[in-house]
Amino acid sequence: MNNPKSVAYGWAVLIVAAAGSYYFARKDISAKRLEYARQHPRDPTKPLHEILADSQRSGDITSSNAKGGSSG
Repeated sequence: MNNPKSVAYGWAVLIVAAAGSYYFARKDISAKRLEYARQHPRDPTKPLHEILADSQRSGDITSSNAKGGSSG
């Protein structure tokens, strides 16, 4: 039952399943980032601190999260 061949087979199946899950999750995350970037273009000449300040003013980022606080 736990001979070396079955252990190696089990590890191989686990690695293939993990790699497949990683691939599809990464693909989905990349697609979401691309879609967000298309919907929310940003001005490359504007400094990051101004972008964050504008987001806070418009309510995109809550004040507790922007200050590093936890929501729960």
